[in-house]
Amino acid sequence: MPDSNEGSESSDTSAPSRGWAPLGTATPFGRHIRRYARTTADNTDSDSKGVEMKRSALSARRALETINFLALNPHGAYTLTELSRALDISPASMTDVLASLVTLGYVARHPVRKTYHVGAALVTIGESAAERHPVIGLAKDEMQRLADRGYEVVGGLLVGDDILIASIAGRPRGGSRRIYRGERLPLIPPFGTVFLAWMEDAEVAARLNRADVRESPAALREVLDAVRARGYAIGLSNSAPRRERTEILTALAATPGDEGLRTALRETMIVERDYALLDVDPAQEYHVASIAAPVFDFDRQVVFALVLSDPGVLRGAEIERAVSDVMESAVHLTRLIGGRHPGEA
Repeated sequence: MPDSNEGSESSDTSAPSRGWAPLGTATPFGRHIRRYARTTADNTDSDSKGVEMKRSALSARRALETINFLALNPHGAYTLTELSRALDISPASMTDVLASLVTLGYVARHPVRKTYHVGAALVTIGESAAERHPVIGLAKDEMQRLADRGYEVVGGLLVGDDILIASIAGRPRGGSRRIYRGERLPLIPPFGTVFLAWMEDAEVAARLNRADVRESPAALREVLDAVRARGYAIGLSNSAPRRERTEILTALAATPGDEGLRTALRETMIVERDYALLDVDPAQEYHVASIAAPVFDFDRQVVFALVLSDPGVLRGAEIERAVSDVMESAVHLTRLIGGRHPGEA
């Protein structure tokens, strides 16, 4: 809902606060989120050219953060004040960002309510991206087939050092965190092991180094080797760091570039060491967080991951059936896009 004093968009000059959840819901994590303040700042520089370059880069980042936020909330409409608070951008800077995006058509402004939402110009960009990455569209039928069997299914691909949630099918099970299309997760184990497993060792090391992941190389190598040998990844749920991680991931969904939140997320990964299920006993029960299968392109690179998200407590025999389901879809998608498995001639 718009603020009561939103008649003049620039009237609110108070410092923006954190505490925003996707889709405009009130978040219970405001206090938690503020513990991890953003590290980016408007640094000054005696060199005017250097200052100008920094300002331009910061303006571009803010514009992209605004687009990402609105794309995460396609049915929402937000006032300037709400966007300022959600993205931790001052009202004055937010005004400039929105003015530019509205002019370009990437953001639209309601003439009466003075709220902002995704603009029509993003449609052509999305269609062009879909043509360049056909696996996203082709995956929908397979994902729905899996969803019809009772799974929540997530489709992800690598974007830089992040995993972008490109599509979702099915409904989350009770107690699991809601996942949003367009959400980004940092490539930090246990997230993304199905991507890392087929990378060269040097690339894995470089990515984890950039993410400042303090994982034992030997332990990680054991996990990745097992994923590669089996052809899929199974992640277990650890209740201790899971609660805190859920809070952090909810906050990251709204502000994916927040380095403080990313650092906090890495700390929860350090606590949880036994996140991968390497050997399945058909008679034993496991609390499964995810089952992920890779989709390969023509160059035998993992371009997409099909993930059964938080299937819950399963016996080993049930895990094997779930693995069979998701692997069947992943193999079919690989064939549809003309991909090749690394083991094929």
